[in-house]
Amino acid sequence: MIIGGGETGGEVDTTYLHYDPRIWNFNLIFTAPIKQIYADSVTNQLAGYQVDVVNEVCRIAGKNCSISQGDFLDCWSNNLPQRALMGKWIDACMSFAHSSIRARSAGFTSEISPPPVPVLFTRPGNPGGINADDLSGNNVGFLEAWWADSACFYAVADLQLEANQIMIYPEDVGLASIINALDAGEIDAIFVSDDLEGVATDNGLEVLRRFDSCLLGGESIMVRKDSLLPSWWDPAFEMLLGSAEYDQICANLDDEMVHGSVPGKPGSEICL
Repeated sequence: MIIGGGETGGEVDTTYLHYDPRIWNFNLIFTAPIKQIYADSVTNQLAGYQVDVVNEVCRIAGKNCSISQGDFLDCWSNNLPQRALMGKWIDACMSFAHSSIRARSAGFTSEISPPPVPVLFTRPGNPGGINADDLSGNNVGFLEAWWADSACFYAVADLQLEANQIMIYPEDVGLASIINALDAGEIDAIFVSDDLEGVATDNGLEVLRRFDSCLLGGESIMVRKDSLLPSWWDPAFEMLLGSAEYDQICANLDDEMVHGSVPGKPGSEICL
């Protein structure tokens, strides 16, 4: 079945927009609370842009969907999709940017947010006097299994790092490990997604340099290569775009009455 498209124009294939009794399990992972994804401090319920989008897309597609908070390494590690996704314990991993490395072994829905970009941060006031155009002798921290890795760094930065300058830290709550390493002087700077800029600045870090994106596409839902999920997700998300419901989701991102003081980008940079 084909119906007319919304603001994006064209036609939308609704072949897979029908009710089925199956429960589609979405795994939500976040390093730190940001507007895209967080746990409400009062109710502990999962919330944010991506939660709202999943709920609306599933409603439009007539699917039963469940969102649960999971472990990042159940979805991705060592440049490969991991046991929860590949073992079919879950159907999808939320908040995964579409990188070239991930695209080799995992599938993706159409993007639900524009591509984030990598940013180099350091301690407030740049006490080490780091030259953002020459990192010779400086150690740089990266988050384990994130798209903003050393391969991304080499792809976008006209800089060189030796192997002993690259430090990998676990993807833990609030960026605790990597920020503690920065404060302790183990590393001189961190290379992370600008999605985490609010968290970084809340911890007193300052931007040394921004880079172009190294991604194939924006933030998406990551799935197995053989998953049918994109076949109903993509047309349903296309229907959501430009709707009153989507406009409200985006307006809520700038409303403190809805998302409180959760850090993150403005709605105009999160929404399409």
